[in-house]
Amino acid sequence: LVVGGLRRETVELKDIPALPEQFLMRGVLAASRTAWEDEVQLAKAAGRKPGYGRVLWRMWRLTLLQGLGWAALVGLFSTVCKPLLLLYLIRSIEDGEDGWQAGCYIAGLCCSLLLEGIATANTRTSISLRFGSGYLATT
Repeated sequence: LVVGGLRRETVELKDIPALPEQFLMRGVLAASRTAWEDEVQLAKAAGRKPGYGRVLWRMWRLTLLQGLGWAALVGLFSTVCKPLLLLYLIRSIEDGEDGWQAGCYIAGLCCSLLLEGIATANTRTSISLRFGSGYLATT
């Protein structure tokens, strides 16, 4: 879509891909009605009020957990990997070690930054776009 849009001056409606089936309203509406009916029966059996959060969790937990997993990776890269690699890089330069080891630390930092960016993009995609679309379609 992006490459095609750059080659031409305009993007046509036929060039835009369709939504994945799991986010289409007809499928989500039927699934959410079924999930709500199940929640009402389960709540009645347990002696509690039915909860909309339980329906959302039942329908979209995989997407939400994927987003949280990506978010954990972002945290790992930004708070553990990069500081440790910077520390080792500084120590190797202060100790006057050969440039090969410092080069490895620099390459590790570059990879860490790249992977952090990929994880950040996937976090936003999973939580904001996919879970958000599912939430809106379910309500």
